[in-house]
Amino acid sequence: MINMKKLVILSFFVCMSIQSIVAEVSNNVKFMGISMEAPFSEFVSSLAKKCELVDASSSYAVFKGDFAGLAECSIMVASTDGALLTMVLSQEYNSWQQMKSDFLTIAKAYEGKYGTPTQKTLDFDAGYYDGCGEEMKAVKNDYCNYGVAYLIDQRLLVTILITNECKIVFAYAIVEEEKSPTQINVNTDDI
Repeated sequence: MINMKKLVILSFFVCMSIQSIVAEVSNNVKFMGISMEAPFSEFVSSLAKKCELVDASSSYAVFKGDFAGLAECSIMVASTDGALLTMVLSQEYNSWQQMKSDFLTIAKAYEGKYGTPTQKTLDFDAGYYDGCGEEMKAVKNDYCNYGVAYLIDQRLLVTILITNECKIVFAYAIVEEEKSPTQINVNTDDI
């Protein structure tokens, strides 16, 4: 299972990297049919009816369950400043062909439901390429760039990617409006 410290760091990274300005929309953003704008405890309680609760505190919960056709995923929910971040990690893959096939099948299903992704990357770096025979080595060395991102209803950012841990990861986060920086007055006598 993923280290909780890594989860928190990854959660904050995902939250901090969201830079979209969004319009106000209805409360229609959901994960597994559960509103992501529900209070944390209500969200966790509803998800516990669908998945096995493994661990929980006042700010995070870890579940085990099936997701997007993948069995026995780790499902993590974190609450930061009242906003929910949900992450799903597949089991570790040993085969590039199976991981790629599952990723592309899932990406196609999401595209069928949500339309064209906001961002899509399906390539490798450092001289690796699909068909080179060393794809798993590329994945483990973080040279695989398979990922898609969707901005759903201009309110929910969903990212699906292959990680260097040979897993497919899903991240769901509510996108907040970008706030303008506070204007300060500088006393030029002080500088």
